[in-house]
Amino acid sequence: LLDWELGKRDKTTFKRLYSRLNQRFPEVLYCADYWENYDTVIPETQILQSKAGTHTVESNTSDTRHWFCRFHRKSKAVSQLQEMVDLTLK
Repeated sequence: LLDWELGKRDKTTFKRLYSRLNQRFPEVLYCADYWENYDTVIPETQILQSKAGTHTVESNTSDTRHWFCRFHRKSKAVSQLQEMVDLTLK
């Protein structure tokens, strides 16, 4: 896991994540699924859109949600503080 961004699954949240990644890794090829905001933010020369390479990322997200109770539904156990989410992931 290189980086992550807390927020909604929208273009604004993705732009924050992408700007940090692009500063650290400017010459990287991004493998992404067909979510519409990827191709509007990432330059065409840096993106490969396919579901074939995204299964490990989706698996990581699934494992994170499974093992950390606070990422389950809000009706169970969720911390509203970003600091607590940061500490849990660390």
